[in-house]
Amino acid sequence: MTKTMLIAVADHLVGSTCRAQSQGRPQRSRRLSKWGLPMVCAMISGCSLIALDNWAAGKQSYDARDFDEAVHYYSEAVRLKPDDAFYHVSLAQALVAQGDDDAAIEQYREAVHFESNTRLRAAWHSGLGRLLEKKGDLAGAVGEFREVDRLLPNEPGVRKQLDDLLQKIAKDGHGPSLSNTPSSSVGNTPNADGLPQ
Repeated sequence: MTKTMLIAVADHLVGSTCRAQSQGRPQRSRRLSKWGLPMVCAMISGCSLIALDNWAAGKQSYDARDFDEAVHYYSEAVRLKPDDAFYHVSLAQALVAQGDDDAAIEQYREAVHFESNTRLRAAWHSGLGRLLEKKGDLAGAVGEFREVDRLLPNEPGVRKQLDDLLQKIAKDGHGPSLSNTPSSSVGNTPNADGLPQ
């Protein structure tokens, strides 16, 4: 069983009937902690029981669109297991939903740092690139999309996304600052203005 599958089992065990409501704040799943979580975590090397329990509570809050609670629980999961990229991405997504893009960018950077799976690392770079583009850091976004292209060179759509961003930069007049940065996209030779072609 993969870690993703085990997390899905844990998520299923959380169920809406498993969590008690107390003082308006969701409590950790008693059923999950008592029955399912020890078995699941025994199969996941280095898993922190409490971190996974917090992640599960955060996911339930996120699904209920209670982003403040989701951020609370995901932050606790990250605090307890800071080297887990998945917890950082979960927190980043909740922060984006809250409108805190700057904090989300930092969480995506942490996720990229800790992720060992190439496909997931590329996904976290892509998420980071989209946030940087949204914030107006086009050069940073290009760097992230180039990293996605480097990690997944034959992935359909990656080069198109990068080329579209480079065209947007050229159109907006931000190109000269990027002229010395090599592009993995087709037609990356700078023109006379120093802009990618």
